[in-house]
Amino acid sequence: MICYAHNELAVTRWGVIEAQEGEFLVPDVPLHTVIPFMPTRCLASPAPDGMITRQNLAEINRNSLAASRAYFFARDFAACPVWRSLRQ
Repeated sequence: MICYAHNELAVTRWGVIEAQEGEFLVPDVPLHTVIPFMPTRCLASPAPDGMITRQNLAEINRNSLAASRAYFFARDFAACPVWRSLRQ
């Protein structure tokens, strides 16, 4: 895990990404270089600062869910786009 963190997180450009609508799921293991730090914002690399659509957020949440080893969390699961599709 330490090697992963060193290799994956040692990047030169971090961007602050904001979701236009919806919230991020937070996995127990960081997914690549997407690290949520608020329900609607994350650090991403390499990426410029910007906004993402609900569809982009759902893809990130789906990937985060798939990468989770033991657990994931969110402020409000109902606000996370992928969560709704799993419950249907």
